Amino acid sequence: MTYREPKPVSDLRIISQSPDCRALFVMATDTDVGKTVVSRALIRAWRADGQRVCAIKPVSTGCRRTRGGWSGGDAPSLHEAADDECDALLLRHGIRPGEAMVSFRNPMGPVSAARAEGRRIPTASIGRRLRKLADDCERHDVRLVIEGVGGPMVPLGARTTFADLAARTELPCVLATRTTLGTISQTLMAAECLATRGIRIAAIVASRDRPGPLTAVERAGLREIDENTPGIPLVVLRHLRSP
Repeated sequence: MTYREPKPVSDLRIISQSPDCRALFVMATDTDVGKTVVSRALIRAWRADGQRVCAIKPVSTGCRRTRGGWSGGDAPSLHEAADDECDALLLRHGIRPGEAMVSFRNPMGPVSAARAEGRRIPTASIGRRLRKLADDCERHDVRLVIEGVGGPMVPLGARTTFADLAARTELPCVLATRTTLGTISQTLMAAECLATRGIRIAAIVASRDRPGPLTAVERAGLREIDENTPGIPLVVLRHLRSP
């Protein structure tokens, strides 16, 4: 197990400096486990190495419609951490900087939020656009972070999940999880779900909501995760509000 206390930028260089991780899908075992914290820390790690970074949220709920567009959700936080010089790349693919590709008002699951507005989530179109954006970022030597929503099995439509969308991008992913009791089953189920769809897991990142040494329960849980995910780096981060 790779346990590094508690500097996110140096921790995540195990991922950011990998030559085959120039674009990543950040997934999670569940909602509110630190996807945005991990995404922002990864962005900072790349930028600390002098890299330009684009960051995008494909789908976001709990947003507000304003005269200037959509606000709220995690997309503004991702954009704030990324590189403004890359905004032109996003605009080229019809993505407004600081907004998700598709936004909904109600703070609920994406399908329910879409249904409440009489809309559908254009999953196939989102997948194609993300793949084209990733290719464009590669051509311009720009790193890309794509942040999911909820866990990998969150539905985006009939028999289509966020894991299916990630698989369509053909990009590796980072799996964000907790260190607390209950994380073993959630993490291993999520890892299996991704693996069965052919998604390579570049790393598992367990974030904490407090400083200090790991407890005996945390150490035992992380050890079991590590033993059951051979070949996948396991990194522990403190759950910082502003990484």
